Amino acid sequence: MLKVFFSLCLCMFYMMIQSAILWQQDFTNIPSNFYTTSGWTRNSGLTYACTGGNYAYYTSSTNAYFVTNTFNVPQGRGVRLTFNAKRANASAGSIDIYYLITGACSFSTMTPQNNGWVRWGTITPGTSGCSNFILNLESFISGGQNMAVVFYCPNASGTNFITVDDIVIDDNGPTSSPVPNISGATTYTENFTTNRWYGPVNWTDYATTGVQVPYRSYRSASDAYTYLFNNGSGGTGNHSGVWADYYAAFYTGFEFCNASSRSQIITRELNTSACPAPELKFAYIAKYPCSGNYDYTFDEDYRLWAPAVHVSSGQGYTWVELPVNYYFPDGLWHFAAYALPSSANIKLRFSRGTTTCTSPMVGVDHIKVMCRDCNISSRSGGTITGETNPAPNTNYTYTITPTLGATYYKWMIRAIDRDPPVVIEASCPNGTDPCIVSGQGTTTVTINFGNMNGEHFRVMCIPYDADPGTLANPSDACYAKISFLLVNPLPVEWSFFKVNVVDHDVVLEWETQSELNSDFFIPEKSLDGINFSPIGKVPAAGFSNQIKEYSFTDPNLSPGMSFYRIKQVDKDGKYSYSTTLSVINENPSTTLFISSPFTDQLTIETQYPILYPSTLSIYDIHGKIVYEQKNLIINEESSLQISSNGWKKGIYFVVIQGPSLYFTSTVVKL
Repeated sequence: MLKVFFSLCLCMFYMMIQSAILWQQDFTNIPSNFYTTSGWTRNSGLTYACTGGNYAYYTSSTNAYFVTNTFNVPQGRGVRLTFNAKRANASAGSIDIYYLITGACSFSTMTPQNNGWVRWGTITPGTSGCSNFILNLESFISGGQNMAVVFYCPNASGTNFITVDDIVIDDNGPTSSPVPNISGATTYTENFTTNRWYGPVNWTDYATTGVQVPYRSYRSASDAYTYLFNNGSGGTGNHSGVWADYYAAFYTGFEFCNASSRSQIITRELNTSACPAPELKFAYIAKYPCSGNYDYTFDEDYRLWAPAVHVSSGQGYTWVELPVNYYFPDGLWHFAAYALPSSANIKLRFSRGTTTCTSPMVGVDHIKVMCRDCNISSRSGGTITGETNPAPNTNYTYTITPTLGATYYKWMIRAIDRDPPVVIEASCPNGTDPCIVSGQGTTTVTINFGNMNGEHFRVMCIPYDADPGTLANPSDACYAKISFLLVNPLPVEWSFFKVNVVDHDVVLEWETQSELNSDFFIPEKSLDGINFSPIGKVPAAGFSNQIKEYSFTDPNLSPGMSFYRIKQVDKDGKYSYSTTLSVINENPSTTLFISSPFTDQLTIETQYPILYPSTLSIYDIHGKIVYEQKNLIINEESSLQISSNGWKKGIYFVVIQGPSLYFTSTVVKL
């Protein structure tokens, strides 16, 4: 019976979120569904109310504003804002309306464009009585997103007041631009040039006309923001010329609003459900390190220095990082590609990596989502075998085991000792440098290392699903994780490391191509990306020249952003680390606490804010509602006290449900 009861509650929840009304306030009751408010007062007098005797909200001080709670917009729907307003006189000025993609956040009257707030429109009420006003926002900006809205009156005051009343936000906005359905030859492209885009650095760019990419971009004390920068990719790779187009540049710093990740953009909602194997392809620019000479890394992995990519499927936001393969971060344009989920509603987030460069060394351009099989992107290159102690001016054969989906094998040699290190792909003869004698593009290649001169080299191979071209003129072919072979082999050659959220668990999976003297692996976790702690221990193979697969489950999905890495320890105590990946969880259910047993008062606490309007329902043992509160918001590290006067002693069921949140608990009253 209880199972049926909760199923009924869940059905009621789905009916609730499909309602056309997303947020409303008529001020008949004390406002409770604001994220924050300042300089506004509720009044029923004839002076302020739009209709005699009715309650209204009016400015009682200067720089008055209020922020709505977060609301979720259904897929493919535009947003319409309607409200009534009047002002005392011309000195009261106007109402500036702002919206923010991904939901409620702090608002600054000094710098209203901070934290990603975008000016929706300016309304100038009349002075002879209340008039009705309407603002519309296209579905390609709002559909499938979480949003919040600000009403801001920069010039009004208690004397020169502005009144607002009967605010309704619904999903009846314009839908002239339908959700892109990715199938067949239908693609979605954003190149930041033909599609108008806006950025927070230049206030004049804060127009909504023609905007194609909704985004949440921050600017705080640490100057974290995204903006348009000249010299975009122009749809091509690795060029050094000057292009007239733009790209999205991610500046340094971190978010201001207690959310996860860095400066960023978020795409509009996309529908890839008709495509069995959708693909994301984009141009990226990065430097490693900040100077751009891409010094040696043990695993040729540069994701910390390149744009981070997350995907969210369904309503709300649960972000999962895509472990995109990035190579050759030399400050020129290269292509990256990765497989995407097949889903009716996905959104992509591009953000700055975890680098500490003091200038915008990372950016993206020519983002494209298409129906093309890019599953090779989640695979690893095979094992390279060949001579690890080559002699000068001698031909050697190197072979790589095939990778599923690969049709071309790109062979290169990195001269590790040179400053800066260089990547060589030239065919022979090539003077005294290493060169490719024959076999480029196949699984078997002949390499001559030239004069050597005591240098150390790394033989590298990337499996592609098409001809990748040259480093100076690359194609947009998909590729797997790189394989490499050192003259002095590493203790462990990694194939991949990835993390996935399964229910409320975080599953870590990794694979090695070969192991030499390895003892064990230690999965490590961090909440700040700096301080890591061990969360387990997994025995290693010890000695192996075959692919070995490993996994570990973290049952503690923390709120916000969590970072994971694998520490590999040898039998002699030496160790190395995998790359670092992140998982983002905006669901507060893991930190909710409800007091039990309780007597006169039931307390609900959370360590992570419930930003999205949710419904709290409390049932007795017979399924009768004894308490209900809609549009529930609980801020971080705050609590909600509910009087239980009149409740009988016994068992009660607590249900909290909203976008991306479904939480139940059984409590006892003494």
